[in-house]
Amino acid sequence: MRQRTRFAAIGVGMAVLCTVSGAGSVMAQPRRPMDIRDVVEVRQIEDTQVSPDGRQAAVVVTEPSVATNKVTSKVLVLDMVTPERVREVASVSGTAERITDLRWRPDGRSLTYIAPHDGVDEVWTVPSSGGRPQRLFTAPGPAIPVGGARALRGAVIPPHQAKVLRHA
Repeated sequence: MRQRTRFAAIGVGMAVLCTVSGAGSVMAQPRRPMDIRDVVEVRQIEDTQVSPDGRQAAVVVTEPSVATNKVTSKVLVLDMVTPERVREVASVSGTAERITDLRWRPDGRSLTYIAPHDGVDEVWTVPSSGGRPQRLFTAPGPAIPVGGARALRGAVIPPHQAKVLRHA
């Protein structure tokens, strides 16, 4: 089952990259030598998560831009049956801002992730169908790596929100 999920995630990632990047338009462009800008502006799939019911997948895609000197990190959700139907449900943009630690909520109707707000990493949630992201709680300091995972330094987590993190 785990291997099947991994292969599904790889397939979803490839479908998203082709859909987001407009692979057909790239092929229509005239040939030219590759330069440093091409290397820097490569879109990256940072994380892929399949929903608990297996019907949807969520992907974090990072798109750097040399022209604006910014990086845009987006959460995209797609149906596994029709992967060409991609919807953006959240994004952040800045010089160092990234969306990380994407996870499905156990009910499969929303996602949680960590993203910066005013220089501090915060835990956010957004419906998988789209809508306005909401901050789950406020952390007074940045997220720091702890044993291969990220922890929010000094975070005060209300008891009703703590179970969200345990399920993630």
